[in-house]
Amino acid sequence: SSVVPAVPAGRAFSVVRVSLCRCTFVPPGRRPLQQTRACPTRIIPRSSRSSGCGDVAFPRYRRTSHAATNVAMTQTTALPPPGAVPQGDGRVNFSLFAPEKTRVSVIGDFNGWDEAADPLEATGDGWWWIEKHLGAGEHRYQFSIDGQTIVDPYARQVVPVPDAPLPHAVVRTDAPPFGWRHDDFAARRPAWRDLVLYELHVGDFSAEGTLAAVIDRLDNLRDLGVNAIELLPLTEGALAEGWGYQPIYPFAVRAGYGTPDDLKRLVDACHERGIAVILDIVLAHSAESCPLNRMYPYEESPWYGAGIGGTNTFGLPTFDHRKPATQAFAQEVQRYWLDEFHIDGLRVDAVAS
Repeated sequence: SSVVPAVPAGRAFSVVRVSLCRCTFVPPGRRPLQQTRACPTRIIPRSSRSSGCGDVAFPRYRRTSHAATNVAMTQTTALPPPGAVPQGDGRVNFSLFAPEKTRVSVIGDFNGWDEAADPLEATGDGWWWIEKHLGAGEHRYQFSIDGQTIVDPYARQVVPVPDAPLPHAVVRTDAPPFGWRHDDFAARRPAWRDLVLYELHVGDFSAEGTLAAVIDRLDNLRDLGVNAIELLPLTEGALAEGWGYQPIYPFAVRAGYGTPDDLKRLVDACHERGIAVILDIVLAHSAESCPLNRMYPYEESPWYGAGIGGTNTFGLPTFDHRKPATQAFAQEVQRYWLDEFHIDGLRVDAVAS
């Protein structure tokens, strides 16, 4: 349910809709996660530092010391970030955390979808990885884990496959860096207490239901006095026409809304108009079909469990944030949206569970 809390004297602010959560507040120039106040929503602002998210960031290279549900995450030897990460010159690092599995392979249009062609190397501590030279262009792939096909839970883009039960993850090796035109916005971003938030569902905001169509209407929002938009979840999730609160692929922009670059163009256009961008994300639970939920029996999962807040309100698979693997995953999600898309803050949904 939504509530409007009392506002202390001298701290007036305007919102369109607020929820009972907590907020992590970061003044300009300060590092995130240093100061927490009781606020209407949990928002993790993007730091003005060049790294994009300061202490929110989870170390990019890490290993695990034990393959079990109480996985202990450590930073010892360099490994690539999870998923498929282009390294330049057509090379891609594929890596996946899958403790206690016996065989992990990457399958794709580059090897005939043959699970015997490209087995990943096990590090002995739950991580699997391989470097492949794929050449320039766009490549589709999945993982095979002990004979079970799953989509990469860290996929940055997924595309549906006609008459197939699972989509394909996509990695592009020759994507040029995005040309940010208004990357100085952190210095002129409105203070938290001055935000006038407009909650926006991309699918309902325009007849087109796309990120590009939102850009076409930004001047209308600015003229209303709005200086921040809160985007409802943008990731691929269950119920394609829903609000996005049952995530399946928490790193992938929903294909029906547009491409990752479309989202970057939207953020850049907002910043051009002095509008901050807050993104709703879900770290409490996932949809049943999330790849992380398909990899293990629920009671053996490195990520799922009873949950700190008890039974999930919606009866969905619940992330247990006492587990180090879950903590690492949550930090990777935050880091990605803050760094890659220059999002100004995150609203974390369903923190009660």
